[in-house]
Amino acid sequence: MRMIYMLLALFLLIGTASADGVCITFDEGRLVVGEEIGDTYADLGVTFSDGAKVVDTKCWGTDLGFHNPDNHVTTISFSPAVTSVSIEFEDAWKGNMDAILVNGDVLNDKKYNFWWFTEKKLVIESVDVPIVSVGLSSGSPCVNSIKYNNLCYNQIPEFPTIALPMIVIIGLAFVFRKRE
Repeated sequence: MRMIYMLLALFLLIGTASADGVCITFDEGRLVVGEEIGDTYADLGVTFSDGAKVVDTKCWGTDLGFHNPDNHVTTISFSPAVTSVSIEFEDAWKGNMDAILVNGDVLNDKKYNFWWFTEKKLVIESVDVPIVSVGLSSGSPCVNSIKYNNLCYNQIPEFPTIALPMIVIIGLAFVFRKRE
């Protein structure tokens, strides 16, 4: 019986403390083409700067994504912080962007690992610094034609997610101690 309790506690600790992967495709019907995104996905830990709107990327039939037609910067904020972010691009090449900002700083390989799977997908992984925001900017007029699609990220577990299993394990240790 003691072994069952210990395995259960171990499962709780490992299972709940792992990072959660989330993907937003914009196709689930929360918003329609032309609507601002804002905090529509706040329940998933993501907010978009003012002006970011849902658009049809016209990839295959109707495929919704986002872009910011009015400003040169779209900031995506994460709460809680994340360990990695991937963004797909439609109607764009990687050369169209002058800057990708991570936590307000220009993306560099000292703090983050990043790569392009193809010319249409960017993946940023945190080396030591949690990712709180990603800014997509350009100094050229072509920014208005860039459409982004399928935002995916891995969240860092919040304190209660880690603390609760630890409390369970400590509690079980006290129960086993009393029985002996």
